[in-house]
Amino acid sequence: MPNIRKLALPQWCHLSENSYQFAFRQWKNLQTLIIDASLTWTHTIQASGESCINLTNLKIMGWRLTEVKVEEIVRLFPNLKNLSLRICDIIDIRKVLPLITSLENLTILNLSHCRFIQRCGYTICSRELETILLESEALIMSCLNVDCKFCEKAYGIVRLHAFFKKNWRNDEIEEFEF
Repeated sequence: MPNIRKLALPQWCHLSENSYQFAFRQWKNLQTLIIDASLTWTHTIQASGESCINLTNLKIMGWRLTEVKVEEIVRLFPNLKNLSLRICDIIDIRKVLPLITSLENLTILNLSHCRFIQRCGYTICSRELETILLESEALIMSCLNVDCKFCEKAYGIVRLHAFFKKNWRNDEIEEFEF
């Protein structure tokens, strides 16, 4: 399968670090990668970033996105055109800015259905997010509807694996659709 161009790693795809490294070394032509929340961040991101030089589309679903993870995305995937961070917890909206300023080829950043949390634990107002991101040349997608039914289901008291299993195929960016 060395000519694979699009790959989704679902929840059940738990492999060892060596397995990820071996697999991603075979997929030099990989252009689109979808990673689920339950996978080990270090193994999948490191292995795919080091081996998949043609990767231009990355979808990360359900992660708690920290400053370190943002830095790794920028360092490992400098050629990204489309980045979807769907249903992610983002601690501080300012931590997303390096994605916009450092990924020079980025044309679309999808932040749909993400939850933005300040250090004190309160959700940031969607209008504040909109104001911060307006100056970017990339198209920024975000869920600005306070009453979004999708967000209500995604961020219920318990995040059910069934919800992710049902929704990983969907995205606002066409390249991520299956």
